[in-house]
Amino acid sequence: VTLVDPGRDFSKVKDLSTHRSWMIGLATHGISSLREVDGLWDYVEKVGVKLDSFSIFLGQKEMKQTTDDAAIPETAMKEGMSQEGFLVDRNYVVAAEAQFLGDTFGNDPNYKPK
Repeated sequence: VTLVDPGRDFSKVKDLSTHRSWMIGLATHGISSLREVDGLWDYVEKVGVKLDSFSIFLGQKEMKQTTDDAAIPETAMKEGMSQEGFLVDRNYVVAAEAQFLGDTFGNDPNYKPK
């Protein structure tokens, strides 16, 4: 595993709230991708907020999604998957992922953070 990030290692920053960032929303597919890596979701879920619904406004037009929204066809969902939503600060999710990598692979001679 090689961690390549030209920026700072956010897992070592004491106060992430002092760094410029933005909020990101994770939906079912993003969350399920993080869960496919054993143990990674345990790190990420501690730094965000589970959502039951969210809206994006483009002028007066509201685009809304809820976790019980049937807009996604069942054929597009993996077996046993249900809709989910999660809101997290980008710096915090990057820090959680970097912390997971360090904790999991830090003693492995093949792990080379750059």
